[in-house]
Amino acid sequence: MIKIPSLWNSYLSWPVLLGLIAGSFELAAYIPSPFFFFLSSLSTLFLYISAITYGWRSGALSASIAYTVTFFIFIIKPDMLLDTVVLLKNIGVISFKFILPIIIAYTLPKKPSWKTLEKVVSIYGYMGILLLIVFMVLYQSSMGMDQIMAILEKLQHQVMEANKSKDTTEVINIYFQMLQLVPGLSIFDFLKQQAFQLLFVLYFFYIRPKIVMPKVLFGRLKIERIWLYITSIAIFGMVFSPSSFWGYMSFNIFIVTLVLFLLNGFDVIYQRLAKRRLKKSTIVLIFLFCYIFGWPLALILGIGFIDQFYSLRRLEA
Repeated sequence: MIKIPSLWNSYLSWPVLLGLIAGSFELAAYIPSPFFFFLSSLSTLFLYISAITYGWRSGALSASIAYTVTFFIFIIKPDMLLDTVVLLKNIGVISFKFILPIIIAYTLPKKPSWKTLEKVVSIYGYMGILLLIVFMVLYQSSMGMDQIMAILEKLQHQVMEANKSKDTTEVINIYFQMLQLVPGLSIFDFLKQQAFQLLFVLYFFYIRPKIVMPKVLFGRLKIERIWLYITSIAIFGMVFSPSSFWGYMSFNIFIVTLVLFLLNGFDVIYQRLAKRRLKKSTIVLIFLFCYIFGWPLALILGIGFIDQFYSLRRLEA
């Protein structure tokens, strides 16, 4: 007689539960509130926990369940099914968003090092560019650049009016509309979330239990030179663009590649703070502050970009 395995065993119950939580958190993004918007950014964290704790196969199960849960948005907002671009974009972004933690967890060895981080950074870059190309082809074929630029100008005017009236809910709604039209922004947003969550995972699963020392992971990260060239070309394209299409395309590429310099900036800052003998928990709190408030990211991005030309790690503490 074949014995049917119990659903709630240690290697299946938790991945199922973590998948349900991840999907529910992702749905929170559609509630017009800053708190729920922040909550949705933590959705993939539960997929990281599932994949690293129980293996990448269990993580894939959690991702599948979370992805299924997110389809409830089409029951809550059936009008989204009528817009092909919005429909495919949401399906595509969420797919990449849930697949990426599984790929990263599969990449992480038992004792990751700075070389592992370099591999992860490359994965972020290539997946971001691939997703951007898919969306740009979709946008160009369905809407056209003239229509996109006209809508963006209208939304920019609405943002200015909403900021004057201090209507936070309206600003968030307009931001979501802009994400639908500028794929680089949404790609940057979810890759940025992945970067923070990766740092969180490395700390709690590898550094805190002393599986690896921080100096093995941080302080020697170097981005592949090709990303610096791509970013420079994108900046040149934004400044000297012969048409609105190439300016729009250059801006999207530039936004996507910024995530890589964000990770490099974190690597530099961690190395500098560690030299000052700060506790690991204090450094984690500093990074958490940057994630919550957002505005320090510009400084971190600048540090990561400057480090490509002049190694800030060699400065005396």
